Amino acid sequence: MSYFSDRTLVYQPTTTMVYPHVHYPTDHKLPIESIYAEVIESLPPKPNAETANRRYVLLAVVAMCLAVIAVALTLVIVSGALGRGGPKVPLWSPRIEQPTETTERPSVPLPRVNSFVVVGRPHARKPIALRQLRAHHQKSHSGATATATATTPEPVSQLPAVNGIFWTDSAEASVPGGFQQRQAMHWKATVRAARFVDVREGCGRMQNRLVELNGQVLACARYRQNNDQIQGELFSFYLAQQLGIHNVVPVVATRAGGKQWSDVAPKIQQARWQPNRPVILSRYLDDLEPAYIPELLRDKNRHLHPSDVTNMTRSQIQELVQWSDLIVFDYLTANLDRVVNNLYNLQWNPGMMDAPAHNLLKDPRTGLLVFLDNESGLVHGYRLLEKYHSYHKTLLQSLCVFRRQTMHQVRHLLNMSSEQLAQVMQSAFQSNSPGIDQYLPSLPQRSIDTLRLRLKHVAEQVDKCEAQYYDSVDQL
Repeated sequence: MSYFSDRTLVYQPTTTMVYPHVHYPTDHKLPIESIYAEVIESLPPKPNAETANRRYVLLAVVAMCLAVIAVALTLVIVSGALGRGGPKVPLWSPRIEQPTETTERPSVPLPRVNSFVVVGRPHARKPIALRQLRAHHQKSHSGATATATATTPEPVSQLPAVNGIFWTDSAEASVPGGFQQRQAMHWKATVRAARFVDVREGCGRMQNRLVELNGQVLACARYRQNNDQIQGELFSFYLAQQLGIHNVVPVVATRAGGKQWSDVAPKIQQARWQPNRPVILSRYLDDLEPAYIPELLRDKNRHLHPSDVTNMTRSQIQELVQWSDLIVFDYLTANLDRVVNNLYNLQWNPGMMDAPAHNLLKDPRTGLLVFLDNESGLVHGYRLLEKYHSYHKTLLQSLCVFRRQTMHQVRHLLNMSSEQLAQVMQSAFQSNSPGIDQYLPSLPQRSIDTLRLRLKHVAEQVDKCEAQYYDSVDQL
C-alpha cells in the first residue's frame, strides 16, 4: 500500500516485491523515484543508430536488385513470345511501316430535330478481308468510274414521261415501291409480338423516344398530350394507304404498358408517359438525306404542267412523279408542316424555297421520298384552314400532271357517302391498332366532311387540266 509521509510519497509493500536483480525486505521504505531509477538502469542498452542505418541501406539495395532481375526476366519472356509469331528481326534493324487502306462512309446529313426518322447507330464494320477486297476493287476501278461520274451527266430519258395530264407507265415504273400494304401488316405484327428492351432519347423533340424491340429492331415512338396530333398521324397514314400513296411510313398505335414494356417501366416513367395515352410507333429508318423543292415549284410562277416535263433525266422524272402525289396528299390532309411551312416563312426568309423541304426526306439509294410527321393532317390542319388555305390552294393550282392510280382512288373515295367514308377510316383504325379505340376517338365527323370537300377540289383541278390539255388526254 502507499501513504504520504512528510509530503513524500512512500511505497510500503505488504509482501516482498521482486525485481530483476534487487530484493527489498518488508520493512524497507523506498521512495518511488528510486524504484524508477532501478527499472531504468535494468533496461537493455539502445542499439547504435549508425548500425541501423547500414541495415536499411543494405535492404534497399537488395530490393532494387530483385526488381531489376524481375523486369529483365519479364522482357525476355515477352520477346520470346513475340518472336514465335513471325520472322525474327534484329533489334537494330529499322522498323518498316506497312501501308494501310481505309474506307470511309460518306457523311449523311442529319434529319431535323422534329423528324420522325433519325440517323442512328453506325453499321457494323465488314470483315477485314471483305473490306480489303472492296478497297482493292474501288482502287482498281476508281479512275474510270470517277471520271465517268464527274464528266458524264445522267442522260435525258428517251421514254415519254407524260400522256396528256397523267404520268406514263414508264414514268411511274421508275418510282420505288415504297411502303406497301404488306409492309404495314408486317410492322403491325412485329409491334404486337415484340418485347421492348430499351427506351432512350431520340426521334425528335419533347417526349419522343427511340425504342428498341427484341431482335435489335429499332422504332421511333411519338407521344403527344392532345388527341389531334395522334389522330392526324394515324389517319393520314390510313388515307395514304387508301390513295395508293406509298411514301408514308407505316405507323401503329399502342399503349406503353403490360408485359411487353415491363423491362423498360422505369424509363417510361422517366419519359413521363401516361399509361392510358396511346404511343405511335413507326419503323426506324436510316441513311436518309434532306429533299429539296423542285425548281419548277420554287418561284411565284410555280407550275408543273405537261409542257414542263421535257428533256428530263430519269431521276428528275422519278422525283416529280412523287411530288405530284405529295401536293395532292398535303392538300387533302391540309398538312401545314411541310411545303406550306416553307411558303409561310417566305415573308421572313426569301431563301426558304431553296432550303430543304420541311418534314421531307429522301432515300439516296432508291430515290424514294419519305413523307414524315403528318400529325397536323386532317384535324389540326383543318382547324387552321382560314390561315393556311391560300398556300394549299396555290400548290394545288400549280399542278396539272397526276398519277392515274391516285386520281382513280380520289374519285372512288369521293363517290362514297359521308357515312361510308367514315366507316372506311374507322375500319382501318380498328384493324391497324386494335383496342386503341378505347383510348383514342375516331376521326371527327367534321373532318370527314372537310375531307370530302377537298377530294372534290382535287377532282375539279383534274377536270380543269383535262379541259386545258383535252386533245392528248386519255379518259380515266
